[in-house]
Amino acid sequence: MENKKIAAALLTYNHPNLSFSSLSSLAPAFIAQKIPFYVLHNGSTEQARLQLENFSKDIKIHFFSRLKNEGFAAGVNTLFEKLFHASSSYEWIFFHTNDIFYHLLPTQLDGLLKTLSPGFYAPWVWKRRVGQVDSCGGLFSPLLKKLRHCRSPKDFKKSFLWFRYVPGQAFLIHRSIWEAVGPFDESLHTYWEDVDFSMRCQKHKKILNIFPQWQLIHKVGKTCHKDPFYTNYLFNRNKKIVSRRYLF
Repeated sequence: MENKKIAAALLTYNHPNLSFSSLSSLAPAFIAQKIPFYVLHNGSTEQARLQLENFSKDIKIHFFSRLKNEGFAAGVNTLFEKLFHASSSYEWIFFHTNDIFYHLLPTQLDGLLKTLSPGFYAPWVWKRRVGQVDSCGGLFSPLLKKLRHCRSPKDFKKSFLWFRYVPGQAFLIHRSIWEAVGPFDESLHTYWEDVDFSMRCQKHKKILNIFPQWQLIHKVGKTCHKDPFYTNYLFNRNKKIVSRRYLF
């Protein structure tokens, strides 16, 4: 019987080979603990959707689709609207992008989450191979208009210039956070929406922390990789918008 309190979810846009590799790594670890796994095609072509679903036919996965890619924020919102709707009983969602791979998921996860306060959590993420830390949460300075990834739990501290944020590549979120803080800001489209959501969590006095027992590997993403619309225009535009929004 599937766990009705916890779900895992992945957002993908085309690149079925990368998404299948990610799913092959991530999904079995959750499904072994009877945690259902959901995938949202965020505007993927019909060919990419069919290819991924055919690749994944031996893994029990629930698929959703958006016809048009209107950004990372819109994709995440669609997933959470489906999984946190009024008739759903899910309390926790483990979210991933398709360039994230499994390294360590604690056994008896259901029991562990019962001891965890409702909040918005960052996992421990390794760079491409275990041994090099990619992130253990992140910090944001609206004054300096800068982000930096933390390399240890000790780094994840709020200071005068720096505020905590949870990187959007993978996170754990409790239903009560989503209901209190509201959806990701779709006007940002892609990039810095995770920073904005993290700052709103803190304004609502919600828990923002790390969950280092959950460990992942971050490989090279392809959705935004080398596309100047994302990496240049959206990143720099949103950096200014979000930094100005929280400069006080």
